[in-house]
Amino acid sequence: MNKIHIFIAVIMICTSAANVATAQKKRYPVHELSVSLSGGQSNLLYKLDGSSHSGGFGGGVDLGYTYNIKRLFGIVTGFGISMYNSKLSMNEYAEEYNNVDEAGDEFTFNYSISGYNEKQSVIMFSIPVLMKYSVQLGEKADTKYYVAGGIKLGIPVSARASINAQTVTTSGYYTFEDGTYTDLPEYGFVNGHAGEQSDHNIKLNVATMVALETGIRIRAGYQKHLMAGIYLDYSLNNMQKVKNRHVLEYQSSHPSLFLYNSVINTEKLNRVNLLGFGLKVGLNF
Repeated sequence: MNKIHIFIAVIMICTSAANVATAQKKRYPVHELSVSLSGGQSNLLYKLDGSSHSGGFGGGVDLGYTYNIKRLFGIVTGFGISMYNSKLSMNEYAEEYNNVDEAGDEFTFNYSISGYNEKQSVIMFSIPVLMKYSVQLGEKADTKYYVAGGIKLGIPVSARASINAQTVTTSGYYTFEDGTYTDLPEYGFVNGHAGEQSDHNIKLNVATMVALETGIRIRAGYQKHLMAGIYLDYSLNNMQKVKNRHVLEYQSSHPSLFLYNSVINTEKLNRVNLLGFGLKVGLNF
């Protein structure tokens, strides 16, 4: 939570500094509120050998506050909800790792999953701190061009993986016996066993994102403007909060019941980043 406390402190300091710099009366609105909708492409970026990986629809809704230090320059903050989606598919996913069975004997657990598909959906609560600069054509022009950039903090609200595994084959190799056990379902060793379709949580870090926007503002009444533009959000830090799990977990206490996990929380991935870009429309007032 230290990142969140530091982030809030930065917002308060920036706002206080702006208040001092603009204490005198202005001919332009010092305070502005906005509501906006965004939509476009999103993705959880990572590399996994042998997989087909793509993004999906993303977007969000934002409530913003702008403190205009000067007529064409301001500080933007607020909060919003953003959505990110991606999907992965593999003809076969295989792995082996050491484990202990219900009798306490050590063995190597081998498994392969045929027809593995995973859809990942993430919802973030976001807090931006952006610097915005506008360009106005003429003293009474009704259209402004703007560009904004800064940092956005993304706090995971929900992160889920929908996993679909067609068939599963497992085996156990015991070193002290120099033998491999197969086709013993009650001990967790199956051959062509039907997989499952289920949803599971993904463990993610708080995201520190670079946020960029540009577009136009068109006057729609007294101190009201319609806004249309494009946006880009990209997380700078690795989003993996946990990376020591396996897609298929052997449970010593219930060997016949397998536990599934998202590939995002496995050591198969070195890094995961969020990406979102698209169109943004809104109203400033």
